[in-house]
Amino acid sequence: MAGSGRLMLINIIRRALLGTLAALGIAASLIAWPAAAGSLDVIASFTAKSSQLDVATYTDPNPKPSTVGLLGISHSNSIAFGAAQWKSLIDLVHKAAGTNSAAWTEAGSMKDVSKDVATLTVSSGPGLRFVISSAKGGTVTHILPKADIARLEKALAQVSDALSK
Repeated sequence: MAGSGRLMLINIIRRALLGTLAALGIAASLIAWPAAAGSLDVIASFTAKSSQLDVATYTDPNPKPSTVGLLGISHSNSIAFGAAQWKSLIDLVHKAAGTNSAAWTEAGSMKDVSKDVATLTVSSGPGLRFVISSAKGGTVTHILPKADIARLEKALAQVSDALSK
């Protein structure tokens, strides 16, 4: 991976990890630890036109191992969820996938609890639209074609399995 791409990925992981650590109530001193110490496992990537949606897990081994699920768009903004929130994400995606509409219709949204609160909004229409917005990362959008919905649902289930271990 190119140096700037790696730096962007590290920044995405760090932002997602910080939110999750805050949500889990881990001591403030731990939040400052470099995110690169953990491991990122990209379960699936979905590329369409000018954006990419990544479904991944991130495991922080320090001091008590913890894993979060991540959704990232185009290596510029991401959102992290623990096991309970990830199940809500699966429900939201399932709801959006079951809605037939030619125009974009918002199915719902979710927030993480990091310092830079990120919001994920999922809409249905000609496919599924994912929008992640935060003060620090801005707003990024990915349109997932209907043909990729089954593969996305499988990837989300894989992350859910990893989070429940």
